[in-house]
Amino acid sequence: MVSHKLYVSNIKHSMTARDLRDLFTGFGEIKEVQIIRGRGSGFVTFATLEQAELAQKSLSGREFEGKTLHIEKAHPTTQTKK
Repeated sequence: MVSHKLYVSNIKHSMTARDLRDLFTGFGEIKEVQIIRGRGSGFVTFATLEQAELAQKSLSGREFEGKTLHIEKAHPTTQTKK
């Protein structure tokens, strides 16, 4: 399964989901935005792979509010049985 979800790190801890959505909105239809509180990171899910790739190429390594954005394709988490 191909993921349209991006992992965004090195953002300000004060950034909200709305702020993150606004940053990515010009690259296509956003399905979901999540902020990981206290970590300075979050996830942005696009409607298509092409939109996600365009956003990644355009924003990764760019400075935003004094921080250099790091953007990668999100990998599904795996849970192990105990």
